[in-house]
Amino acid sequence: MTYTSAPLRPRATAALHRAVEEILQLPPPDYTLDRTLTELGADSVDQVEILTQVLDALELDRALPSHAHGRTLNELLDEICPPTRPEYPTRPEYPTRADHPGRADHPGRPEHPGRPEHPAR
Repeated sequence: MTYTSAPLRPRATAALHRAVEEILQLPPPDYTLDRTLTELGADSVDQVEILTQVLDALELDRALPSHAHGRTLNELLDEICPPTRPEYPTRPEYPTRADHPGRADHPGRPEHPGRPEHPAR
C-alpha cells in the first residue's frame, strides 16, 4: 500500500531496523523491507521478540501482528501502523448567516429583494 500512517510509520520503521539489527545481527544495508523475517534468518521466537520490541519502542498497546511468518517487513509495518487514506473534505463549506450583510434590526439576516418590509401594526 502507498498510504502511510504519517508520524508513526517512520518511527516504526526505525524501531524495526533497530530490533532486526540487535536480535539478528543484521544492519539495515544488508536487507530491504521487501524481505520476510524468515528470509532474514529469524525463527518464531526471534519474530516474536522483534515485533514485541517494535511495539514497546512505539509504546503501543496492541496485540502482536498475526501470522508474521511469510509476510514481508512492509506488510508487518502496515499491520503495526495501519495505512490511512488521504484526507478528503467531508462537505463543502457553505456560507453562514454571518457571511451575509444583514438588515440593521436583524444583524446577519440577509435581505430579501422584492419582498416588502412588514408593515407596522
